[in-house]
Amino acid sequence: MLSRLVDRSLIVADHGAGRRFHLLETLRHYGAERLTEADETPRYAAAHAAYFTAQAQLGADGVRGPHQRHWLAWLGVERDNLQAALGWLTDHSDQDPDEGLRLVAALGWFWYFPSRPDGGLQVEAMLAAAEGGSPAARAAALLAAAVAGRPAACIVHPHSACARAAHQSLELMTALGDDHGAALAATLLAVEGIGGHDIPGSLQLLAHAEAQLRGSGDAWSQALVHFVRMELHFAAPNPADATRSGRRALSIYRRLADHWGSPRCSYTWASPCTAPVNCARPGRPTRAP
Repeated sequence: MLSRLVDRSLIVADHGAGRRFHLLETLRHYGAERLTEADETPRYAAAHAAYFTAQAQLGADGVRGPHQRHWLAWLGVERDNLQAALGWLTDHSDQDPDEGLRLVAALGWFWYFPSRPDGGLQVEAMLAAAEGGSPAARAAALLAAAVAGRPAACIVHPHSACARAAHQSLELMTALGDDHGAALAATLLAVEGIGGHDIPGSLQLLAHAEAQLRGSGDAWSQALVHFVRMELHFAAPNPADATRSGRRALSIYRRLADHWGSPRCSYTWASPCTAPVNCARPGRPTRAP
């Protein structure tokens, strides 16, 4: 059927990596009008949003690890579909607030890795629209806000709004008994100590997060704990402990073949983010811990 539609120039075949078929814009508008006339737009738009929410949730773990490039490529290919799903779920958040919260929760790291500056704003917009969401859905979305809203594309960059989101998520996760989610929220909240405020308290948060993650099978998040701890020790300053933490983080990221963690550890070890303006950026001289 697709071949016949291509032969008649009704759709266009794209034989690139994604091997996709594109609907001509005039036909897209025509189809949208027919759906509206048949009063079927809500059913199909909801199904479309549910499909891409499920896909984003599937990639939420995969984007942190050796399959990161695959899932970031997926994000680029499906950008328009994801925006359409987000728009629909935001406009209809009064009907099913959890669905929109689940989508932005799954997209948190997706938006962070390619330095999408609008990611944090989209999470905030969904949180504002879906006020009636369940505690579990809001906790996950707040965790995404603490990630996607991080300035300068630097996860170890202190930021008050991200800290508030992480704190709220930590409270909800703790109340829900979600130890894994609470550990991630505590790790992101501990980033605030890198600015020099209550470093002992931040280190204590990390110690508790590490204990909660132990045995979880989530090695990537354990590496993130060591990464944040490295920055805190640099801020102390305690370079010897910072180097030990950096080595642990780098060892895990390399074992996972993570394309973000390994170079980021090296960049940050060479130029620690001890102040809000001093964030590690690609291209700086590197030296592995």
